[in-house]
Amino acid sequence: MIIDSHVHVWGNKDWLPDWSWNMLNSLQASRFGKTIDEMAIYREKSLDPDGDSMVRNMHRVGVDKAMICVVDYGLVIEGEDNRLSIEEINHQHYEIVKRHPDKFYLAVGVDPRRPNALEIIETGVKEWGAKALKLYPAAGWYPNDMIVYPLYEKCVELGIPVNFHTGPMASPFRSKYTHPIHFDDVAVDFPELTLYCTHAGHGSFMEMIAVARSKANIVCDLSGWLSWIRSGESLSFYKAWRYMMNMLGSNRLMFASDTTNLIDDIEYAAWIKAVTSIPEEIKKAGITFSDSEMEDFFSKTSKRVLNLDENL
Repeated sequence: MIIDSHVHVWGNKDWLPDWSWNMLNSLQASRFGKTIDEMAIYREKSLDPDGDSMVRNMHRVGVDKAMICVVDYGLVIEGEDNRLSIEEINHQHYEIVKRHPDKFYLAVGVDPRRPNALEIIETGVKEWGAKALKLYPAAGWYPNDMIVYPLYEKCVELGIPVNFHTGPMASPFRSKYTHPIHFDDVAVDFPELTLYCTHAGHGSFMEMIAVARSKANIVCDLSGWLSWIRSGESLSFYKAWRYMMNMLGSNRLMFASDTTNLIDDIEYAAWIKAVTSIPEEIKKAGITFSDSEMEDFFSKTSKRVLNLDENL
């Protein structure tokens, strides 16, 4: 079984501010061999209000279940906000999960600076069955800022983990907020809270793993790491993966993609192939993973962290 513990399904252009669509298109245009304008058209054709396209992509690449994460970018630029309220954005994500209950789990998302953030979390968990809270520090706040602490207290009360973006991010986001050291305070102050640090800090992965290794309530995933392989650094990627597994153990490192669900997503297929069919030259270099490690990576750790049914 493969559980993708971090995906995004864009169902409506009003879910994100206009500037964020431009940012995403700029980041991905060259990877798909398109101009920015062509990428914008391609992404608009990929809008998936019912989650049906995502389910088809999952079937195509061999993913059994996925956690859809809601992101709240509305407060990044002063004076701008999402066209839809964050309450409605979360609800529309829930409707997708409800349509495909055998495929999706929900991670509600909200900026901690919103006055009704706690209410959104409670509704998501108690009424919609959300399995996690998605937070995006790069939007303008540090994870160890006191403004976020009531959200952590609520997550401990509800028994859910917090999924954080970690590592550098494109403008207008600010990478300083997502540096791994800022999660250390949270791990200390909330020992009962599981901190799910997605991307494992990416370019700052050595620091992320160092912090996580000393804090048992931090887990990581490898979403976003396809860029290493695409840029010709395959051996470096597999060495880093093996290193993280060695340092954290297989029960604290999860599979995830961070896919934004483009039609016939070539990156999704390439990422699945990279982690399920390790090239022979990599194995000959002495980099291998046991069956039990791979079972942990692809499903067992996600089941534990997200409190999923062990009999899935």
